[in-house]
Parts: sequence; structure tokens; C-alpha cells
Amino acid sequence: MQVAQDHNRQLSVVKAKYLERQKQADNYKRRVDVIDQLRAAQSGPVNLLNTIGDTVNGTEAVWLSSMKDQGANIAIQGMALSTDAVATLIENLQKTGYFKNIEIKETYQDESVKDMQAFQFELTCEKGSQKGKS
Repeated sequence: MQVAQDHNRQLSVVKAKYLERQKQADNYKRRVDVIDQLRAAQSGPVNLLNTIGDTVNGTEAVWLSSMKDQGANIAIQGMALSTDAVATLIENLQKTGYFKNIEIKETYQDESVKDMQAFQFELTCEKGSQKGKS
């Protein structure tokens, strides 16, 4: 009986050490998970900028003057040489898969530009599943 009790005490010491190591491993895993989440959140704005930059660069006769990330939406303002160019930009933004809804808030011909026809536009883009370009 004494041998069994001694063996039981030895095992309880081993069990306590095991539980302590398990607790340390769980804490470490939680820290790594938090770091991974922060890294994933950090790449979101980069992906957004790359997606919009590539889309605008791939659309002729369109220039952006501002872009504001408003949480669930993106507000885009810019200038185009035609209304067709604005429509093409909207179509190209939809093709990225990054946005659910893209709406024209406003578009008007800019009379201050004398040498050519120019249109100012403002779009609102609702962010989708963020699976556009990764």
C-alpha cells in the first residue's frame, strides 16, 4: 500500500507539472492567435488600396481625387473624361468581387475645365466579403 501511495504522489507531481505546461502552451497559443488576427487585419487596407489602384489603372480616362474608408463603405471621388468611363469604372470595381454594391452619389460636368469635357463623380462602394485580391 505504501509503494502505491508513493507512486501516486510521484504521479501527482508529474500531473501538476503537465497541467502547468499545458496552461503555458494554451497561453502561448492564444498570444499567437492574437498576433495572427492583427496581421490579417493589417493586410485589409493594403488589399483594398491594391484592388482600387489596379482597377483605376485598368480603366481608361479616370482619375481619383480622394478615397475614404468609412467602415462598411468606401467613398470615392474623381474625374473622368466621359460618363462612359465612370460606368466602366463601376463595372470594373464590381468585377473585383471586393464590393457588394456600388452606387453613383453624384456626377456632373465640370465647367471649370476649358480644354476638354470632364466629369466629376462620387461613388459609394459597400465592402463585400473582402475576398477580392489577397
